Amino acid sequence: MGMRNTQQTGPWAGYDKVSHTTLDEEYFVKPYACFSCPIHCRHRWAVNEGPFAGERGTVIEVGPIINWGPNLDNSYTPSIFRANTLCNQYGIDVNNCGEIVGMAMEWYQRGLIDKEDTDGLELEWGNYEAMLEMIPKIANREGIGDMLANGMVWASKKIDKGAEKYITHSKGGTWCGDDSRFSKSFLLGLAVATRGADHLSGATTGGIKDYTGKLAMEDGSYEGQAKLVYETQLIATMADSLEVCKWCTKRIGMEMSLKDMADFFSAATGLKVDEDAMKDIADRIWTLERAFLVREGITRKDDILVGRYTEEPPHGGLMKGIGHDQAKWDKMLDEYYDLVGWDKKSGEPTRAKLEALGLKEVADELASTDENARKERYTRLPWV
Repeated sequence: MGMRNTQQTGPWAGYDKVSHTTLDEEYFVKPYACFSCPIHCRHRWAVNEGPFAGERGTVIEVGPIINWGPNLDNSYTPSIFRANTLCNQYGIDVNNCGEIVGMAMEWYQRGLIDKEDTDGLELEWGNYEAMLEMIPKIANREGIGDMLANGMVWASKKIDKGAEKYITHSKGGTWCGDDSRFSKSFLLGLAVATRGADHLSGATTGGIKDYTGKLAMEDGSYEGQAKLVYETQLIATMADSLEVCKWCTKRIGMEMSLKDMADFFSAATGLKVDEDAMKDIADRIWTLERAFLVREGITRKDDILVGRYTEEPPHGGLMKGIGHDQAKWDKMLDEYYDLVGWDKKSGEPTRAKLEALGLKEVADELASTDENARKERYTRLPWV
């Protein structure tokens, strides 16, 4: 559990206010889930007391609880429900908005911004009134919200003063909330994700389970993580392609496998495919996405998490002090490149890999792309 923009990890004094038991007993009013779902990530909820009495909805997931709770050192649970509603009404990603507010609060704490920058708002940790006022500011681009609306990476570069070291991003996509520095498979999955810091592709669920279901890899180990990420991304990619909920798949230790997906697909379409065919399809999708990134100038250097997660070890908690080892990271990344068929020096899919997947035209296009044009495109990317 990360607190105060993941400055601190571990036990949090406000936990009992936002625990699953408290949510169930005081706020959830009725189950609300997809038909036959074994996960059940939704509940109808209502706030019955205090300044937000009457607030109600059908969905609040773990992300808002984390990012508007411990991430902001905020234990006033009704304000978390209110933040969830406001973000939905404004059409803002509720998790990312909480990350942005947490980032601004740390900048305020460290004196990188002050009340003059925030239009008088005191961005003190736990100040839920101020954090809620930040949502319309960001949505309407008012005051400091105009800068923050461009995202954490752009805003940190605008602030300068070393502001970027207090965030974590890969390819411009940011990660915050829960502290996953101990799980190198999770971090590798974030780093190689095509849309940047994407926890819904190759990132395992905290590296807690392997595919036998046993507890494993909670000690910061780099060994065996590349294979786990590769297997995870195959499952996640096919789940997305078939519009199957990945929370019911082996990605998180549940039952649905690539073989199951092949069986479902064959039954639904009459086209006979097997598990190997599912792997090839997922591999082709993932490799094509990577080829697009390579054409835009993205290389091996971008398969890393920039900022706090690589520059600081966790402070507190069971994984205190487990930091980033660049040599071990590079070895793990080499192992991953071997599995996906990418060149270890550049991070580019090899011609052999592309042609084996029926992507010869893509290989030809990459070969004909001018290196200077790639570099020029890269300089226009928003995180550069």
